[in-house]
Amino acid sequence: MLTIKKQLQFFSQIFLLSMRFIKLDGLRGIFSLMIVLYHYLQEFLPIYFYRFFIIRESYAFVDFFFVLSGFVISHNYNQIGSREQFFTYVKKRFIRLYPLLFYTVMIYFLFRLLALNLFPDVIDSSVSFDAMLIKTLDALLFTNSTVILGGENGGMNSPSWSISAEMITYILFGLVVGLTGEKKIVKSVIFGLVIGFASIILIYEGSLFKMSDYGYLRSFISFLMGYFVWKLNPKKIKIKKNLELLFPLIIILMLYFLHNYKNTDLKFYFEFLVPPVFAMFIYFLLVSKGLLTSMLESKPIQYLGKISYSIYLNHFLILMILPKASFILLKLENSNANQLLILIFTMILIIIYSHVTHQIIELRGGRFLKRILLKS
Repeated sequence: MLTIKKQLQFFSQIFLLSMRFIKLDGLRGIFSLMIVLYHYLQEFLPIYFYRFFIIRESYAFVDFFFVLSGFVISHNYNQIGSREQFFTYVKKRFIRLYPLLFYTVMIYFLFRLLALNLFPDVIDSSVSFDAMLIKTLDALLFTNSTVILGGENGGMNSPSWSISAEMITYILFGLVVGLTGEKKIVKSVIFGLVIGFASIILIYEGSLFKMSDYGYLRSFISFLMGYFVWKLNPKKIKIKKNLELLFPLIIILMLYFLHNYKNTDLKFYFEFLVPPVFAMFIYFLLVSKGLLTSMLESKPIQYLGKISYSIYLNHFLILMILPKASFILLKLENSNANQLLILIFTMILIIIYSHVTHQIIELRGGRFLKRILLKS
């Protein structure tokens, strides 16, 4: 039995840790917007903006999401003691992911179906109706980060491959935690072996940054890095406030090397630095309190973090429509000034639309599934 003093210490640590998660949520919002910029169409951006190395390598921030997810899930579900607890855990993860996934995939499918018949010259119409159905099914079944339904097709609404990868990783994590019980060393060894085997396969396949075919292996590596961040978290360290500013510089350097060495024999070294760098970033950010923390804990950044999942799954469709509608259908002059104006308008629209889907689809859809799947 814990003494009252130890119980108070325990709950105070949990409270402080939950406070530290706030800054991490802020990062979700910033990095989700960076992925929006990465996917923005080249023909509607000033060339100097499009080719900026940070934007061109922003796909790597998906790995940050995996690492952060691994840390948070490890913190909340580090003990799964029975079959019932395992299925409850899987249901909760499904409830969190599926309402918005289903909505965005079906909206994207309907849009592509309409575009196939109404705007074949504006939207790529090379994908057949049958292929569209397979891509939709692939996304809805959480299989579009695997080769089960074709691998290369990517699933409907391209960013959804990472949701498939995350769900598969949730299941792997839950199984290992449930089967190993209190055997912490065994658990860590298994997760270490998974990271090792996944790395070997991805090196053989040619890149860490796989998506629609072996994307789940990419998720395994980064997510389980997040588990080891959680394992190390209780250790007390102190970081001077000014050192926080080194973290963004390290990430910028990492993106710079990714950009400049992607076509060389050294690319593997820089690719496989990405998950450990993000893991280190999260670890040190948890115990620091400086200028960066203050920015991440501000209300606007926290707001972006809250709707980041909606930003991530909504943006691809809006990027497919708005810039093309502005410059092709409305025949707006494709000048640098107009491109930047439409970019700003597009980003604002994505944020507003994501606020709506967060409230209506994520929250209400989640409550609806809870009543069905978690009724006692």
